[in-house]
Amino acid sequence: MTVTQTNTRVLIVGGGVSGLTLAYQLFSQGCDCLLVEAKKRLGGLIRTVERDGFILDGGPDAFLTQKPQALALCEELGLSADVIPTNTERRKVFVLQKGQLHPLPTGMRLTVPTQAWPLLTSSLFSIGGKLRMAAERFVPARRDIKEESIASFVTRRFGREAMVRLAEPLMAGIHCGDPERLSMDALFPRLLELERQYGSLTRAFTRPGNDGLSTATVFASLKGGLAMMVKALAARLPEENIWTGCEVTAIERAERGFRSYVEGAEIYSSVLVLALPLRVAETLLQGLAFGVADGLSKISTVSSVVVFHAFEHSGVPHPMNGYGFIVPRTEQSRLLAGTFVSTKFPNRAPKSTALIRTFLGGTRDPDILSLSDEEIVALSLSELKQILGSSLGIPLFSEVVRWPDRTPQIELGHRDKLDRINSALVEQPGLFVLASGLAGVGIPDCVLEARTLASRIADFLQTAPLGHQNLM
Repeated sequence: MTVTQTNTRVLIVGGGVSGLTLAYQLFSQGCDCLLVEAKKRLGGLIRTVERDGFILDGGPDAFLTQKPQALALCEELGLSADVIPTNTERRKVFVLQKGQLHPLPTGMRLTVPTQAWPLLTSSLFSIGGKLRMAAERFVPARRDIKEESIASFVTRRFGREAMVRLAEPLMAGIHCGDPERLSMDALFPRLLELERQYGSLTRAFTRPGNDGLSTATVFASLKGGLAMMVKALAARLPEENIWTGCEVTAIERAERGFRSYVEGAEIYSSVLVLALPLRVAETLLQGLAFGVADGLSKISTVSSVVVFHAFEHSGVPHPMNGYGFIVPRTEQSRLLAGTFVSTKFPNRAPKSTALIRTFLGGTRDPDILSLSDEEIVALSLSELKQILGSSLGIPLFSEVVRWPDRTPQIELGHRDKLDRINSALVEQPGLFVLASGLAGVGIPDCVLEARTLASRIADFLQTAPLGHQNLM
């Protein structure tokens, strides 16, 4: 077999939003690069499918606009007219409690009640739980800097009931993790900062001119699904600089940088960036940079499943008058959450139909991927009938999206793990890792990290020894 040799200044392995944003930024700075993706499609966790008039976002379905990086990128890519907000008229979120859906009290910001009457009249919490949450403003602020879990923080400030019924399914549920192990410092540092600054989150969230924290959290998406961002990024790059369906099977040091192997080709680069899932990056780095690989191995990952069900609207017994529901660990359900997609965003489903997305897996259900697609669909529908009503109709179709080992667990000690990884990378000049979960997990975090890395790579190429600058 003839093996071709290709030279590039920067090789980016992985075509998710991080890798694509990095490639786009490097080209904008006049730096040549090549992006290689193992799958036929680009996007990584961003996966949009159009089916029978429905738009299915199988990974993230929105980005946080209070972190401006993703919105700014959309504007740069000419997508401003395609940005759509969540439904502001039906923004209710439900919580499953004792088998019944209870609306989250109006004014709740994560676990912080900002309005007294909705909390006092809520059916979600007991009288004791309400009084404990309302008393948060009188709880002394913690002044030491010892790392704290989500469970510890929320229980300390709002009580055990708030942690069990709200923080665990909401804050920990986002990361499919265990609130006793997830790091508050790494995941929600802003809340810790507010506690130190104001002594109380309730006081911070309700103060005059509170920089937007007392308003509803704003999410946005794109009319045709988030894959529009992926397509727009790819369109800004030369076609010959994106290779899809090309898996990098091995990487090694070369005299003037790195040699990466794909089927039928050897790619020589001054800089090598692994914009890959943690477990894939860990495996590739075993022979090249064991210290980095060992550091990555210390960050655990869990698997999850997303299931879409399309219904005739008349076949759904619940009014779907909100964004969806979350499920505490204490409930007898294997669902983590459900999204009423056709309510949350406009034009996600044809008229007179409904689209519901369910989530399963994570640390609660680690063996979910052992089930077949048919078994997962049946399980999801069975759980939905328990929650929404036994008269739930037969779906027009169902679709399963599997995410094996794709959700990193940002647990206690995470920053120390990052320090060890970064220290190991210092010993590998020209090697960079842009794996999900290292700096953040949301789309704005990925965009910010990719753009920051582009500047670091530019600096490296200017100051690197001659051998790292010239491959020929």
